[in-house]
Amino acid sequence: MQKLFSGSIAAEFLELIDFRNLQSKLLNLIAQIVVKDTHTFEEKNIVSNSLNLWIGLVLYKPELFLDFLTFQRIDELIMSGILYCSAEKIREDFKFTLLELAK
Repeated sequence: MQKLFSGSIAAEFLELIDFRNLQSKLLNLIAQIVVKDTHTFEEKNIVSNSLNLWIGLVLYKPELFLDFLTFQRIDELIMSGILYCSAEKIREDFKFTLLELAK
């Protein structure tokens, strides 16, 4: 993966990203959606894409996982995403994401 981002433009782009802030925004967005009673097709896709982006962040910057563990809404996020969410697709996406992190 480092080889992929070794080009000067990619390296400059990555230096501009505030990964902690991006993670916080992604997790808050996901948490806002999963607690809803019903979900539109677009919201399901937003959660799916956000989870994929988030796992990419954590794989690229493993120290972000420690920030995730202290996320203020972690219990709500995980419990709603895996157990309480009415949308099966969202529950499956959460399961996949957490299983990938466990590897």
